[in-house]
Amino acid sequence: LISRRASDPDCAPLPTLFPASISTVELSLSSAPRSAKNIVFLSTDRDWRKALGSGFKLPAVVTVGLKVPWRELRCPLCSIILKTAKDGFSDFLRKHQARKINWFCIKCHSLKQNSHSATCHAAKCGLNKHACPTANKTFKCETCPASFRTSRGLSMHTKKHGSAGRKRRAGEPDDGFLSNLEGLFTPLPSPINKRVKQPKRTLKSCMLTIIRNEDVPPGGLHPLKSSPAHVNKTLSYVRQMKRSNKISTRNPWKPSRFRAVKRNIRAGYQTIQSLYKNNAAAAASLILDGKEARSCNIPNELWEKQDKYTELGVFDTLPEADNEPLLMPVTPGEVMAALQGSRGKSAPGLDGIRKSHLSRWDKDGQLLACLFNTILYNSKLPKLLKRSRTTLVPKSSDQEKLKSIDCWRPITLSSTILRLFSRILCDRLGEACPIHPSQKGFIRGEGCSWKTLDVKIKKCGGFFLKATKQSMTLNECADWKINADPIPMISEAQPYKYLGVEVSPRKGILPSDPLKEITQILCKIGRAPLKPTQKVKMLVTYDIPRVVYAADMSLVSMVDLKRADLEIRNRVKSWLHLSPSTADGLFYSARVDGGLGLPKLEKQIPICQVKRWCKMMQAKDIKCRTLAPSLLPKLEIARRWKVATEEEGEGELLEKLALTDPATVGKKWRESEYKRWCGLKCQGRGLTTFAKDPISNNWLGDHKGLHESDYILALQLRSNTVGTLTTLSRGRHRNTTCRAGGKGWEGTAHIVSQCKSFKKNRMANHNIYRLLASIGLSLGWEVMQEKRITCPLLGTAVPDLIMIKDGRGLVVDVAICFEMKPATLRHRAETKVNKYEKLAPQICNTFGLTDVQTYGFPLGARGKWYGGNSEVLKQMGLPRSKRRTVAKLFSVVAIRGTTKLLKAFK
Repeated sequence: LISRRASDPDCAPLPTLFPASISTVELSLSSAPRSAKNIVFLSTDRDWRKALGSGFKLPAVVTVGLKVPWRELRCPLCSIILKTAKDGFSDFLRKHQARKINWFCIKCHSLKQNSHSATCHAAKCGLNKHACPTANKTFKCETCPASFRTSRGLSMHTKKHGSAGRKRRAGEPDDGFLSNLEGLFTPLPSPINKRVKQPKRTLKSCMLTIIRNEDVPPGGLHPLKSSPAHVNKTLSYVRQMKRSNKISTRNPWKPSRFRAVKRNIRAGYQTIQSLYKNNAAAAASLILDGKEARSCNIPNELWEKQDKYTELGVFDTLPEADNEPLLMPVTPGEVMAALQGSRGKSAPGLDGIRKSHLSRWDKDGQLLACLFNTILYNSKLPKLLKRSRTTLVPKSSDQEKLKSIDCWRPITLSSTILRLFSRILCDRLGEACPIHPSQKGFIRGEGCSWKTLDVKIKKCGGFFLKATKQSMTLNECADWKINADPIPMISEAQPYKYLGVEVSPRKGILPSDPLKEITQILCKIGRAPLKPTQKVKMLVTYDIPRVVYAADMSLVSMVDLKRADLEIRNRVKSWLHLSPSTADGLFYSARVDGGLGLPKLEKQIPICQVKRWCKMMQAKDIKCRTLAPSLLPKLEIARRWKVATEEEGEGELLEKLALTDPATVGKKWRESEYKRWCGLKCQGRGLTTFAKDPISNNWLGDHKGLHESDYILALQLRSNTVGTLTTLSRGRHRNTTCRAGGKGWEGTAHIVSQCKSFKKNRMANHNIYRLLASIGLSLGWEVMQEKRITCPLLGTAVPDLIMIKDGRGLVVDVAICFEMKPATLRHRAETKVNKYEKLAPQICNTFGLTDVQTYGFPLGARGKWYGGNSEVLKQMGLPRSKRRTVAKLFSVVAIRGTTKLLKAFK
């Protein structure tokens, strides 16, 4: 370590120190004051103390060593008394922001992994434990200078490090056998038409001339001065960001033991719930297919067998590539373009790092650019990026078909960092080596609808229809063959299924039956021991996609799609205990507008079809663009166009398909559903308040903090279908006087905000201001709750909160009201401000303040978050990153208070 070149603190993390060099390091490196016997500072820079700032933040080149057993002492940097080793660890980690903290034994100076290991070792460590005379070590190693007192020590050493004198184990190759293999194989002959290599620039030489020290951001790796070990260190720090986002890696589900027969129902419920929590996809497979996972019994030799390369065919002669794009360092612009082009919800690799982690760690792409340039300069990929996980996905549920390797699809999950790096290199390769126009595989674009693959006889089928004036015959011909292989002929009784679609010789492509398929799925989900919200989520995520593909490709009629949608709506209403008269807008409106966002087959399938037809008519490949008009179903184009675009299919539709942007097709159908919902006289009251409000509608997708009963009541509250007399007597002339208070009409707004029988419940809901008070206390404000302010001219007022800090005062009064119109909460906030603004001078005189600001803090009973409340949180000093989370919390708490009141009413 002494002879090692000092590292740049902005380039690389500190290298790990080994236990054998601790005593030498303490003498040679700059260490702590001698009064701190339990603390030692290890650094390659002797002048590291000059880099200490006013907050005593340690430089990146300093490693802190803590020794146990611990003795109470003062911190040598900030003079704080450290009573325990835990206090010392917290002080150096949080206050001094140490890059790395090591644990040592104070007796033998050995390095330990953590504090627990060091404490256990120190309790049993003796001063003379390792002070044994060398003469007593009679057992010596044959390959190294090490010696041991016992044969057991020598055997453990040999087992761990290996020895030349040990016996060869079974299965290991003999050295003599390997030497006999030499000379049996001759090297391959060199190619005849070998190109003459021209002197070209290398990537390293270009990076040496382009990269400067000023281009490296603080904390980033220097591509020219960082070794592969430094890259691994930096990647290990990036992996720790997963903990900060609280995103845990899914663990494989392990089945629990069967319980007693009397508890089978409860055991089954717990099993499904545990499986759903750990792996929702496996739970869906268990419920629908009867098994949570399928194991592949095909030997590994078939999977690991290498493919035999033949030739490039007509692409053998290719022009020389332009390597100029490959010789430039990676720029932050390339990193940000690749990062923005990747999907945010894609599954992470084994390290658990997602796109959100990288965006949070490197906002401008400079750190990742330095990391990628370091990898390119060292020409070595770090080990942390090489780990991946491959899963075999079955293509069929038939056990006989799964015995073939063709019925399995391997999917590999690698690190997000590696995928980002590969994306950048792939774009560069595309510039250096232009892709042939006929290349269709492994490029961005449409899939099988444009391409043709090699013939596979097992998946082929044919039929021959011969028509006469009186009859029509089928397959009365000789066998059809391709490359001497006979093609299976399709009979009339048994349709041929290809890519999920059935084909009949006489009827052509047979439309699927989405109603029959979706009914079976709904019955299985309904019988499963799942919560109502879990059933809806499983239906949307895993079950409806099973029906969409066949219905899309087989051109199912619009009538069948409407029937399937009706069956889905009825089942969802029964699961969520909603009224049969609940408006469709609650199910099909977007979540940002206050709906559940369920798929609607009647809309989405025609939209998918029209989008595909537009892409075919606008294909870059002239062959696909020429053949597209002859392949489109001309009778269905006008009908599907009208449903997808809500426009009449008049004129030349093929020209419209060729000119319409596919991204704009069917983009506003959910908005149409929402407008239709808002136009309803009863169920649409007050819905415009929640338009385009992701904070107030966040609970619809993530109902964390709401029980199932609260969630169901909140849906009834949002759709104005709570079981009151006003709701039950719609369309009938009945008495709607409130049964609880005897005055007023019994409606949701009356019960929540006016009924005298539930005054105490409303007062309990008003206690939500205590949550705001706790936030103020955590931010350092002096908070007074319901303080009486008396003025001789204006009388007495009792604001909910008076917060004081640094001579400033904030007066906040909370109100919960039923949001009937978009301006309801704004009017209530203005009323609160006008009421307490007149008392501002009296508050200043009472508490000796220089400035007082008054705010209203209104919240909707149905979860509406008033935008002006964010200004209150800003004045309190709440960070911008936390305001959105706090706003969602207030919205959920307000809904929970209203549902509690409605439960009391019921």
